[in-house]
Amino acid sequence: MADQLFEMTWVVATDGYRWIDAVLPKIGKHPVLTTGIPLGQEFEWKTYPPLKRYPDLFLRFAKLSPKRKAIQVFANTYGLLGIMEPIPVKISAKERLVGSGDPFYEWHDEILRMRAAIKIWTDLKTAGEAEDWTDRQKDLQKNLQKLINARLEKWCSARLLLRKEDQLDFYVVPQTLIGAFWLQLARAVTKHKDYRPCLACRSMIEISLDQTGKREDTLYCSPACRQRDHRLRKEGKSLYRNGMTMPQIGKRLSRDVAIIKKWSQRWRRKKRRR
Repeated sequence: MADQLFEMTWVVATDGYRWIDAVLPKIGKHPVLTTGIPLGQEFEWKTYPPLKRYPDLFLRFAKLSPKRKAIQVFANTYGLLGIMEPIPVKISAKERLVGSGDPFYEWHDEILRMRAAIKIWTDLKTAGEAEDWTDRQKDLQKNLQKLINARLEKWCSARLLLRKEDQLDFYVVPQTLIGAFWLQLARAVTKHKDYRPCLACRSMIEISLDQTGKREDTLYCSPACRQRDHRLRKEGKSLYRNGMTMPQIGKRLSRDVAIIKKWSQRWRRKKRRR
């Protein structure tokens, strides 16, 4: 089926990426994020499945500051967008070979496009709570459809792929990491997904019936986070009993005071029962 999730893998350079100034067609001198390694030469890398490991990756991308330092940190974690703009790479004082990378303007523009699309989606969900569809709701839906379709057409393709059971199935396949972001958003829109932060690590949990989704009552993104939060609550309880204030506990455990207050209500109830 077309809504099945393609098991995409993406590459991240082990030594990370760096900005270099390159001369681009029709633009001139412009910063490009790259490995700095010429095409055809080997480099150390690792792979990961972005669609399945990070169902909220498009949200992380939208929150990214469109500044060079923040973009570089993001790329060192998740990889380049996959623009593959040809650039000259300096090997020595006299020798240059062809490499590739992501121009800064592509990162900047794609971040702003994703933010705009998510803003429309959020407005549409809010407007959708009304019983009757209004002209504004229809306009929001058309704008979102137009924006997402344009990016899917550019960065994704439709494929028949052979599954493990020797069956051919239809998939929408991202050709790049930026294509994966837009496919995630498209699935979030059509499958009415919701997201909430993990109580332990604050990363977003996808709440949906999709392959990558969790149940409505899920509070943690993983068993490790559940155990970590349990240890923090025990530590917080000990600090509270020793006279430390809730703001002090929050600072010590890197937790919001509101969360510490919720924990303290449970500590007090247990103390009264005794």
